[in-house]
Amino acid sequence: MTSFYIKGLECLDIKMAEKLSPNLISYIATFIPKADQISCSIVCKKWTQPLLNVIWSKIILSQRDIDNICNKYGQANNYWKNSHRVWALTLTNLPSNRAIFLPILQQMFRRLSYLEYTEVYQDKRWIVDSLNWNLWNSLTYLNVTLEYVDKSLVLMEMFEKLSVLRRLSNITIEDARNTAKNTTVSWLDIESLHQYLPRLKYLKVGLILTPITDADVELLHCIPPAYTLTRAEYSTRYMDDIWVLYLSLKYPSLQTLRLAPYYTDCTTPTTTESIRLYEKEKPISSIHTFLTLNKFFPNLTRADLCWKSPNGWKSSVFYDVFSKFGTSLVHLNVYLHESLDIQLLNSTIDKSRISKGLKIMTLFVYKSSFSKCGNLAFTISLYPYLAELNINAIHTPIEINNILVHCPVLQKLGIENSSVYLDNLSTHTYPHCLKKLNLAHLEVSTQVLNYISICCRGLKTLKMSFLKFSDSSFEENGQLLVDMPFTQLDTLTVREILFDKHPIHHFAIEQLKGLTSSLTTNHKELTQHISMGEELKFSWYHLCQDKTNRKLRSIAWGLSRRDIEFAKRYYRDFGRRRRREKKRKDMRRSNGLVLRRFWKRDLQYGMILFRFRFIKDYYITP
Repeated sequence: MTSFYIKGLECLDIKMAEKLSPNLISYIATFIPKADQISCSIVCKKWTQPLLNVIWSKIILSQRDIDNICNKYGQANNYWKNSHRVWALTLTNLPSNRAIFLPILQQMFRRLSYLEYTEVYQDKRWIVDSLNWNLWNSLTYLNVTLEYVDKSLVLMEMFEKLSVLRRLSNITIEDARNTAKNTTVSWLDIESLHQYLPRLKYLKVGLILTPITDADVELLHCIPPAYTLTRAEYSTRYMDDIWVLYLSLKYPSLQTLRLAPYYTDCTTPTTTESIRLYEKEKPISSIHTFLTLNKFFPNLTRADLCWKSPNGWKSSVFYDVFSKFGTSLVHLNVYLHESLDIQLLNSTIDKSRISKGLKIMTLFVYKSSFSKCGNLAFTISLYPYLAELNINAIHTPIEINNILVHCPVLQKLGIENSSVYLDNLSTHTYPHCLKKLNLAHLEVSTQVLNYISICCRGLKTLKMSFLKFSDSSFEENGQLLVDMPFTQLDTLTVREILFDKHPIHHFAIEQLKGLTSSLTTNHKELTQHISMGEELKFSWYHLCQDKTNRKLRSIAWGLSRRDIEFAKRYYRDFGRRRRREKKRKDMRRSNGLVLRRFWKRDLQYGMILFRFRFIKDYYITP
């Protein structure tokens, strides 16, 4: 169990806990780790049944678990006692000699709403043929994964057997490890799926799509639409304009569409010659296909698109058709693989109309070199009305000030797997309305956070996970100062801060004592509080392991005043003390956290000091 310190959290009244209804107790228990749920179930009789309902609501059965359930001497085991509580079941690694036990499981778990299993072909039978689906007609979600399948699975026959599941609204059929190469999906399979399961609201297909022939194109305009489906995901290695045409005709009520191939197969490089050929052929091969349509995904609000599929199809056709039909997207996720891909994206978006209505955008960048071409900043400038922006750009430097300049109404910003730096700081220090900031798995400097504090004075939520700081003064005094004097946070989350490949386990938080969360917009007013002798509130925490009650757990332990004074004296003479302790074997850090009584051993690896104007709650986790 991982525990953490929460500042400002008051103790829960015991009498209030006794008045909670069973449904509310079960809802609260869903946010508690599994080990803690078991401990809470024995607190009192009133909590036992609600907690057991949560503990047994979702179970995963392996081969060993099935043997215990079906053992004739184990009819009174816990699985049988709590089978009425189970509504979500996952079957993993089910061999052929255990398929005979499936009828017993169906008799045991009769109230299932969620089922996930791996489909295999053994003993000349499929698992789907071994089940009596009438016993599980209460299912609303079905997840079927094909793994190591040599024989082709006839999907139409499978969908016909599933037709008894009248309540089924979510279905997933995928090949997780790319091992079912003989099983493909045609548009006729999709038609049979909706014929046998007319109430579907969510569909995910992770198999290879069969190309639609020219003879079948005329038939696409005669297919009955599936009005109930609002979300579709096709994670496939093959995509073309005809399949997109089919999807637009089949799903007029679609709100979310995801077309994401297996990215490990996207190895075809994008060259300047391919760009020229694509621009030359695009009016014939792409736009001409959709001229016969009256509408194109009229209700679509979110799209997850990979710029280029392995067979060469580029998703720019979406932006071109959107511009023609006037479709307005709200949420867009784009997956890019090469630097030239984003050049095509910029030229396409610049000519379309979707940038005006877009509010949420996520950029996934792989194998790129945008630091040389600088196209990422131009891409962001095409979306001035973004309210939420998430960037996952591997090894791509991000200029934080350019993002704030080009997105003046941005409320939430997330950056991962990159590095953040500043450019032309003095010319871009005007206020911004950013409220939430999430930084994870990247390199950053303290100057960047100080700049954010100056510009984004309304920042309320700050999350920092797995950050690597670079500061020249750290080697001299062992202290890393994150100075954000104008920031008034509601929530701060800190996890795994690194310096020179070593995690920092000592954290200190400094803020003005007695201040409320009223916003101070003048720097002179802030310094006046300090000059008037107003006291600073200082807290120091150490990430360590605790063995209280013989139970090892990770905690953020708050140092006493005496220990804080010792730590301050240590860092006044940091250089000499660190050189001396490096020679001692007993002061070396092993992997992970040290015990609480050895907190002084982590002082040689430095500390980080957060300085805020005001902070309400903060979470420090290992």
